[in-house]
Amino acid sequence: MDIEACRRSHGWFMEWFMDPVFKGVYPQFLVDWFAQKGAQLDIQAGDMELIAEPIDILGINYHIGTVARFKENQGLFDCEHVDIGYDRTDIGFKIYPDGFYKVLVDIKNKYGDIPIFITENGACYNDEPVDGRVQDDKRIRYYQQHLTELSRAIQSGVNIKGYCTWSLLDNFEWAFGYTKRFGLVHVNYNTLERTKKDSYYWLKSSRKIIGLKCETN
Repeated sequence: MDIEACRRSHGWFMEWFMDPVFKGVYPQFLVDWFAQKGAQLDIQAGDMELIAEPIDILGINYHIGTVARFKENQGLFDCEHVDIGYDRTDIGFKIYPDGFYKVLVDIKNKYGDIPIFITENGACYNDEPVDGRVQDDKRIRYYQQHLTELSRAIQSGVNIKGYCTWSLLDNFEWAFGYTKRFGLVHVNYNTLERTKKDSYYWLKSSRKIIGLKCETN
């Protein structure tokens, strides 16, 4: 039951969106599940043909992973998340680097040699400048762990074409405004002064770590 519950929850984030694009159909196990819940798909003539038009590249955002298990009447999929003691960022996201590798390999196994661009990967830490320096060691460790897993995925044959950190600058976060900092460069929101964080310099010196071109100025 735990496996099926996790499959439903995971499928909602991946197969539900990717199967129509790459296979021209919705995943039947989720179609059946929604039917049990009283929801039926309303697919019009020509919908799937339009959805399944070839794409040039697949963009993936990865910040967080989780462990889950079956729990009846928990959410839409009878599935609950379990806290098993993972470290968390300052926004509360659980840090699960191995999940980065797993999801990329899973995509390759399900959909083949799709060109993938990592459009977001990063962590919130609210370190402030001290004597003109931002020592964000936790962010550096986050990138070390995740770039290692990305390198593993490349070595496993995943067709990674590029990688973007999130974000270059501290900026407006859609749910928390200016209270959460994801940037490699600290921004003083009162003066707009910018201070390159230690993670900026680390990433600049380590930009060849995964064999991808990465430019910093």
